[in-house]
Amino acid sequence: GQDALLTLASGKVQTRAAGQDITLRADDFDFTSGENQITGSGALVIWSTHDAIDYRIGSVAETAAGTDRSLEARDGTVQLGVRDLAAIGDDFLAVRIGHRFVGADNVGNRMVLGDIADDPVIKAVSVPRTFKAALRNPTEFLADTIVVQGDVQAPQDVITFSAHQAEVQAKNLHVPLGLDDSGVFAREVVFRLDEQLLNGGWIVGADLVDIKVSGSGGVRALLAPVDGEPVSVRSYVGSRIEALNTAGRIEIDTNQSIQIAGTVEVFGVGARADIRSAGRLTVLEGGLVAGRNDGNVLTLSAGTVLAVNPGGAVTAGARFDDVDGTPVAVQTGVDADAILNSAHELFIGGTVTTSAAMLLHSGLPLLDHADYFDALALVDADHPLIGHSRYGILLTGTLTTLAANAELKLASPADVIIRGNIKVFEIGRAHV
Repeated sequence: GQDALLTLASGKVQTRAAGQDITLRADDFDFTSGENQITGSGALVIWSTHDAIDYRIGSVAETAAGTDRSLEARDGTVQLGVRDLAAIGDDFLAVRIGHRFVGADNVGNRMVLGDIADDPVIKAVSVPRTFKAALRNPTEFLADTIVVQGDVQAPQDVITFSAHQAEVQAKNLHVPLGLDDSGVFAREVVFRLDEQLLNGGWIVGADLVDIKVSGSGGVRALLAPVDGEPVSVRSYVGSRIEALNTAGRIEIDTNQSIQIAGTVEVFGVGARADIRSAGRLTVLEGGLVAGRNDGNVLTLSAGTVLAVNPGGAVTAGARFDDVDGTPVAVQTGVDADAILNSAHELFIGGTVTTSAAMLLHSGLPLLDHADYFDALALVDADHPLIGHSRYGILLTGTLTTLAANAELKLASPADVIIRGNIKVFEIGRAHV
């Protein structure tokens, strides 16, 4: 019946033949016979018997004192705690946990993930424990909405989140007033979402972060449309999306707008970040897209309008040092490029800095900007741009190339309006 509990109190669950799968179905699970007691070389599938079931995975399936919630009254939720995850061996081809469901009332099921890490501390009371609970197989989590409220780790493996929408919160569920302590770290982190991703914590892949949001339409979204456009990806100040290793990659691909107020950064030599929106792409105030090492390439592409707002930055092969209260660009890597492509307007109100090529391209204008140009009359009643309404590229911030012979190119079939600064150090080439 509803809320049936499957308990492994002793012994093992394992396959007799190589490559065979294990499927466990119940509305709650309690694996108490020890670590590595569920083993096999095929796939392990864990999901509920009934459809209208939520999931709590890791430390969120425990009370603040560390007691497994499976021992409490049944509440229509699979409680798969850190002890249960430690029971899963490391020899599976793949592990699949959860399912996606939307009821007739248009309400979907929900999965919340807390701390999933080795030697997990009971954080509310600072009590250490010694067992292996980090994910040790390629693991996919499925639900209509997935929320991360803890430290989820799979250092040697791939984590995939498949959902209508997902949110990585900044705070840990059990320490809501503490420092930011919530995010995902794996060799590869993959999001496959229909509607939306919100990131307030960290999404870190040693080799790869791959985010695809394919069907944003403002339907059952955590964040409502902004200026009439659905939001596919929104990162908040203090959040991080990172790839750590040599030749690492960050790939973000959406069908609607991307709004970046946190950090998107690659660290290894030859690493790349490719951020593509079929709608708007905006680096907001406080937002940073960066790669400071040799050979880093940062590519931002928008299907409508691309904007680096005042206080936003795109930085390739460089950092900024404070010199007498003034930020000064310093080269940190060679041959690091920034490429910004917009199908329509490209606005640079912040900074774009490179140690090699900087290529800025726009198409024909989409919007009317008469209000911006008419407002210039408040500063200069005779300003020559008063009455203007459209542009291809508008620069009010600063473009900087640091290396000798670096190319800086601004290309547009429409007006290129420069009201900011272009700095080409050493011997460089600037083309407008």
